[in-house]
Amino acid sequence: MSDKNKSNGVLKFQRIRRYLWRIYLYGFFKRRDFKAMNHGSAKNYSSILTMIEELFPEDDNIKKRDHHSIARKYHLSGSSRLTDAYMYHSLDPDTDMVEFLHILALLHNGDKTISQIDEWFGLHLMNPPSKNTVRNRIRQLVEYGCIELRERDQYGITKDSFSSLSDSQLTDLYRYVCFTSCTTYPRVAGSFLRRNLERHLHRRGLEVPTVSPFLLRHNTYNNIFDEELLYRLEVYRNHHQWTLFDGRKRLPVEIRVDTNLGRWYVLCLSEEMRPCIENLIRIEDMEPLEAASDVTWADAVKMISDAFSHTLCSGHIADPVLVEAKMNFDQAPGLRNQFLREIRLGEVITKEDGEYYQVWLNDPVELKTFLRTYMPYLKVLPGNHKLPELLQQDIAEMLQALN
Repeated sequence: MSDKNKSNGVLKFQRIRRYLWRIYLYGFFKRRDFKAMNHGSAKNYSSILTMIEELFPEDDNIKKRDHHSIARKYHLSGSSRLTDAYMYHSLDPDTDMVEFLHILALLHNGDKTISQIDEWFGLHLMNPPSKNTVRNRIRQLVEYGCIELRERDQYGITKDSFSSLSDSQLTDLYRYVCFTSCTTYPRVAGSFLRRNLERHLHRRGLEVPTVSPFLLRHNTYNNIFDEELLYRLEVYRNHHQWTLFDGRKRLPVEIRVDTNLGRWYVLCLSEEMRPCIENLIRIEDMEPLEAASDVTWADAVKMISDAFSHTLCSGHIADPVLVEAKMNFDQAPGLRNQFLREIRLGEVITKEDGEYYQVWLNDPVELKTFLRTYMPYLKVLPGNHKLPELLQQDIAEMLQALN
């Protein structure tokens, strides 16, 4: 990475993520408009725009006076520069990079212990690293999955898990990963796997497919930098650790994703042992605390299951309400398939007069956006909720805005 990128802070994902979801929803602001809308600093907004621009090639950045935009190229819809930004790592090419490459080259010739690697450095480098530095380099390479610990305290290159695949199978797998890494969650893991497969294709002398057969017109990427917190949170959750969310003590139990809006939600217990939901996009930072006891963890899992089994992402806790909608996709069978794919709670049942979608929800308003998308093909029936009125009100407001 260039010194320019280091000094401008392109690695400071936490600062960028505060603004990225607003830009995704509302577009780029003028500085004064951003200040008026968000009560923020116009100067700070300008510095964040500089960081975001560094993630994209110059020909994708469009500036007209104080207006900013980034060109969207649909033929490159299978790539994501934001996920690829996790490749950035500040390494000193004269020390860090050299030491990592020497270790990998040594282990490529055979397994070795830390002492043997340290001895090699002492014999071949004028300014060899300390043994603690060598140990830290090896630990990092293990964490990155490049090497692994073997028998007799020896380290070796990680076994090639793709060696058993034929050339055509490897290419097909690469195409599949390119698609799923852009359409499933989380995104960053798929990005790393895609680049790993690219290296294997190059190693075999195979051509890396550069054009995706899929055109992804609507693809949510505003949550990419939330994944830095997400992976940390997964570790805390797996260890049953209490965690500070911007000073709020929580015990994270379950993580859910809203694929329509690209938002992560954490189902957790508060310090007062009450079920609650945290929106990851609104969390600035988190800090792990002590682990919960086995009894507390078991109670937490049951409490979360009881409280949110009829909930998508709303923190509203109440008795579940039945929502029922008559389906009529006779003129749009393709949309029916899409509707079935997007159902996250509930089921489709068949009655004498056709198909019905039924779901029990603590907060029926959660369904409003989903049902509104299919309004011409659904008729929401009256019930112990106000969804029919709310949907009609939304449609009326949309029509008024168009006129």
